[in-house]
Amino acid sequence: DIKVAYDLNAIKNSLTNLFNTLPGERLLLPDYGADLRQYVFEPITELRARSIAREIQTSISKWEPRVKITGLDVIGIEETNEYDITITLAVPFLRESLNIRSLINRSGFTII
Repeated sequence: DIKVAYDLNAIKNSLTNLFNTLPGERLLLPDYGADLRQYVFEPITELRARSIAREIQTSISKWEPRVKITGLDVIGIEETNEYDITITLAVPFLRESLNIRSLINRSGFTII
């Protein structure tokens, strides 16, 4: 049997893995992942920030059933060529919420 972790750190780790995995990298789950790194090699725009938000929403809805998104903000920072992301999640089974602040840059997705 495989034990599934159900705490806030497990959820953070799961999201980090999800957003740092490109679709196609996992042979048995070829659709798993989100191609967020593609955005850091393009000019920072509001349209791309909205695209990142949609990608995040779609990925979480599909691959992380333990949470529900209650807030999502993506802000492009031209000076450093990265996106500052704030995700607020409800974690119903723990009766808690989780606020995640992260960056997407050339290093990938990082929770700060």
